[in-house]
Amino acid sequence: MARNLSFSTLLFCSLLLLTSLSAVPVCRAGSSVRALNGTTYTGKIDLDTNGLTITPEQGTPVKVDLANVWSAVFNQPTGTLADSWPQGVFLTNGSFVAGQAKLSVEPVVIGGGTNSTVPSANIAWVLTGPMKFAKFPKTAKGHTGVILPNGDFFEGIYNGINDENRLVINSWLFGPHPFSLNPHEMAAAVLRDIPADPESLNEIVMTNGSRYHTDDLKIDPQGVIFHDSILGEVRAKNGEILEIRAGRKRYQFLADLKPVNVEIPAGVDANTVLKVQPGEGADTLASLLTGANAAVSYAIPAGFTVFSADIAVPKDAVPDTRLTFAVYSDGRFLLMRSPIIALGDKPQTLHIDLGNNVHTLVLRAEAAAPGSGKSAGRWIAPMFVRP
Repeated sequence: MARNLSFSTLLFCSLLLLTSLSAVPVCRAGSSVRALNGTTYTGKIDLDTNGLTITPEQGTPVKVDLANVWSAVFNQPTGTLADSWPQGVFLTNGSFVAGQAKLSVEPVVIGGGTNSTVPSANIAWVLTGPMKFAKFPKTAKGHTGVILPNGDFFEGIYNGINDENRLVINSWLFGPHPFSLNPHEMAAAVLRDIPADPESLNEIVMTNGSRYHTDDLKIDPQGVIFHDSILGEVRAKNGEILEIRAGRKRYQFLADLKPVNVEIPAGVDANTVLKVQPGEGADTLASLLTGANAAVSYAIPAGFTVFSADIAVPKDAVPDTRLTFAVYSDGRFLLMRSPIIALGDKPQTLHIDLGNNVHTLVLRAEAAAPGSGKSAGRWIAPMFVRP
């Protein structure tokens, strides 16, 4: 019978494929930088000392400091990376390291391209092949086991690796069962929970699908240097970077908050006044749909002094819908009212400096034409921002 070895004796070695991927040019069509103030710049992006320089096809180059970057898109994901996680390893701090995982001997997991070591206790999930964002399995917190190729969850306690180099899951119903890291045997090994919303100041997405969370990011003309809480210092050349974006410590989505008050217009069904429209995939953000003339109030979290969103009329609104979008402070003072936006118009960007004396924000999509009172306004990725 195969002998089981403890997790402290054997674990995974992540042999990453970073060096085998051809470098993607940093500057190409589609490159863009969106600043925290809502301004978007498009053009050639060059890395600068702790910032980015954007050179448009026509016009003067603009430098944006890293502290003011909401999202810098160097390249568009291609192939399976456009809609899937690649093969790789999730760490317990939320970082994802792309590459082929193999069973290996303690004491460490090697992080590809990082020259760093990873303690075995920091492995959360192992993906044996690509997994689509939209179909990523959800497991109950604290539950471990194996995601089978058909999507079923073989739940059990992780019992280490046996002397046949197979991962052993001890099911209360079926007993110990060995699995190899083969996509035909399992889609993923679930050893620990992945943080739902890793908190960091910045997130770096690589061209091979890796994603890192860091509070310490430095930029120079050759690439980026950052500190990952598990991997340690990580260096990436500019051709290996897909995107740099603000981390969860710097923003709070209104879609994740409960409103403190909702004023419902007379004769309107309360169930239609406020809806959250989920994002699709790892990089699509949720929207709020607020019924015409309804007022939705949110408490502003401490330390957040900016409100940002894109506004639009939903595609399924009644024909000829026309709305204006208004934002009030503490329910009384008008901070902003947009021009009239009609069905089919492109989204417009809002950026409002709230200061330190505003405690409540009120959103209101106001009907601007007959029949528009039956529609809703769409607030795309509405968020409070900490500069």
